[in-house]
Formats: sequence, C-alpha cells, structure tokens
Amino acid sequence: MTEGRIVEEQGSFRSVERQGRFAVLETRDDRTDGSESRRDVQWTDEVEARRVFGELVRGGERLARTIW
Repeated sequence: MTEGRIVEEQGSFRSVERQGRFAVLETRDDRTDGSESRRDVQWTDEVEARRVFGELVRGGERLARTIW
C-alpha cells in the first residue's frame, strides 16, 4: 500500500494526499478519525479537500473563541 503525505495541518485537522487523492482527517488524543479503516475516509480532489479543510479550521477557531 502506498504511503500518504500530510499536505497541511492546523489545530486538530490534517489534510492528506495519497495517490493523487485528498482527504481531511481530524486527530485527537493521538488518534486520527478514519485512519483505522481507509474505507471510512472521504477521498476527493485537491480543490474540494482544501475547501473542506478551510471550513473546518475556521469553524474550530470560532468555537475556540466562543469557549474561551
């Protein structure tokens, strides 16, 4: 199986690429959501992955400001 690479990481979110496909994962407590079963990961193109990553990061930042 081909290894993937981390494209971008911010907060608990990680954008990854493998074989030209992209996905956004969330990591908490040293566990990455969906990493145990690759079938659960929603692979997409780079443009869509960047859009989703940006939305999640902005949402996380808004939540952090609200909590603190």
